[in-house]
Amino acid sequence: QKNFNINLLTINPHFSTYCRTGRIDTNIFGRYNICVIGSYNLMIVAKMMMQVGTPEFFNNHYSFSNIISMMSNGYKEACGLNLSHKSEYRQKHLIQDFTKCLKNKNKCEFHDIDYVLIDFLEERFDTGKIDESYFTISDAFLEISDQLGISYEVLDMNSSKTWELWRESCDKFIKLLEVYVQTKSIILVKNYLSENILDENGKLTPFENIDEIRMQNQILEKKYNYFSEHIQGV
Repeated sequence: QKNFNINLLTINPHFSTYCRTGRIDTNIFGRYNICVIGSYNLMIVAKMMMQVGTPEFFNNHYSFSNIISMMSNGYKEACGLNLSHKSEYRQKHLIQDFTKCLKNKNKCEFHDIDYVLIDFLEERFDTGKIDESYFTISDAFLEISDQLGISYEVLDMNSSKTWELWRESCDKFIKLLEVYVQTKSIILVKNYLSENILDENGKLTPFENIDEIRMQNQILEKKYNYFSEHIQGV
């Protein structure tokens, strides 16, 4: 996931302490119960910044899912799909994406959540449609797609119809969050794709697909702005 550029200071300015000393000051960070909705990178940042232990600690982590998929109806044949993956981590999130695990949570399962960290990096993935259900065409999905033997439609990310569907899905996502937690507990981390790669000599070199990356980042900014404008207190 070399394209990701994360500004850790947006989460906690005390990250500089970690950079200088190589350890976390427990007097600053303490220990929190966190739900992460977004990228693997965001989960790692949360692990570092808030001292929440190993990745396995994150029972409440939803990755490889974009918002249209998360808020859609579950695929009725999901239980019959062979979603096995050589990575247990990726398999877990594939199952969550197809079964709409976040959407189907009970409110009581969030009663002890201190913070919800969200980024939209999974919005970079295309969205597939089977029957009346949507799913995320993530890296994890593409790695096992041949074994699934399913046919699906790919939504045009740049169409006005898909944008309208995304807005409707984002509105549902906001309402869901407002049911689960107080909005003051939600932290939106505006992560974007990196346009450059740092080589071993410390030189920044633009990615070959920099135009595509910039277009993706413009879409991310548009979605971050919509979310921020339609939820109070985040």
